Amino acid sequence: MDVEGVEEFIAGMLYSLIGKDDLPDIKSCLKDAEDIEVQVMAALSDIAKLDLNDIIKGVEELGQVIKELPKDLKGCESMAGDLAKIEAWAKIFEHPVALVATLTKNTIKHWGNITMEVNQTEVDFKAKQYYECGEDVGEIVVLTVGPMSQPASVEEDMDWTLFENNLALF
Repeated sequence: MDVEGVEEFIAGMLYSLIGKDDLPDIKSCLKDAEDIEVQVMAALSDIAKLDLNDIIKGVEELGQVIKELPKDLKGCESMAGDLAKIEAWAKIFEHPVALVATLTKNTIKHWGNITMEVNQTEVDFKAKQYYECGEDVGEIVVLTVGPMSQPASVEEDMDWTLFENNLALF
């Protein structure tokens, strides 16, 4: 993935998270595209393994990318409101215990949709459709962490029996 691919990926991922296409702003403001590319590739590699632990690891890696976006897009005045939303939502990534509980619960709950998105991510990446790949990954983040419109929480009730019965798989 080149710098343009990273810009498209980030724009697609943000579109899934906030519902707004910021690609023109990202193209003019994004810094550290090379570092972001390394982090994104590591996350995609983990998520592609399609097992619970690696999906969680991949989403945590993407969380680091998302947390750093306000810094990487510093000076992008037209994105200030979007970056503030991202920064507030990404605070869940600063609380590892709550994060892992949320990721585990939501990954199990949305396993079928996550699997479908992972498969589509691979198709889009191979076709060098990086914006679409970013959208797919953004959907995975939304499914596992929760939408940006509501704060991520582990307060919801969950039937942990499914999780407990499948612990032997790990």
